[in-house]
Amino acid sequence: MIYNKSKAADIYHYPPATFKKATVLFTENVAKKELKVLIKAGGNKVMQIYFYSTMRKLVKEVLVNNSQETIIKDMQKGIYFYDCFDNDLKLKSGKLIIQ
Repeated sequence: MIYNKSKAADIYHYPPATFKKATVLFTENVAKKELKVLIKAGGNKVMQIYFYSTMRKLVKEVLVNNSQETIIKDMQKGIYFYDCFDNDLKLKSGKLIIQ
């Protein structure tokens, strides 16, 4: 393939996505072996949160209602990374330790 400088100038560069502010709160109930998740953000009513192992393997995908607590019952002890999305817009990511 030959690089054509005149055609490269025609490519439209989209502005970077603007991120909404979001707060993700986790509460662990060791006695009941539950993890409570609360996401506070503007936007859609239902958001997605993905949990990954330390090897970045997808462990769990959960749908969470905006500003409503969601209970997850089958999370094992360990270290996880999470990504929170509103449709395709990443709102928040971080690390979670379940003891």
